[in-house]
Amino acid sequence: MATAVAESISYFHSGGVIWGDISTRNVLVFSDDTLKICDFASSALSQTYPEFGPHTYEPAYCQLYQKNESVNFL
Repeated sequence: MATAVAESISYFHSGGVIWGDISTRNVLVFSDDTLKICDFASSALSQTYPEFGPHTYEPAYCQLYQKNESVNFL
C-alpha cells in the first residue's frame, strides 16, 4: 500500500499538484484493495495558471448544489 500511495503522490507532483495533507486518514482503502486519495483542501498548484483565479467555492455556492441544513459555514 505504501508503494501505491507513493506512486499516487508522484503522479500528482508530475501534474503540478502538491498534496498538502498527507496522512493515513486521507487514504481510503476499499475491499478490493483499491486506494483513493482524498482531502485536497490544503493542496496547491506548483505553478500558476492565469486562466484560473484564486477563487474557491463552497458546495452551497456551486450551481449544481442547493444550500440546505447539511451545509455548515462556520
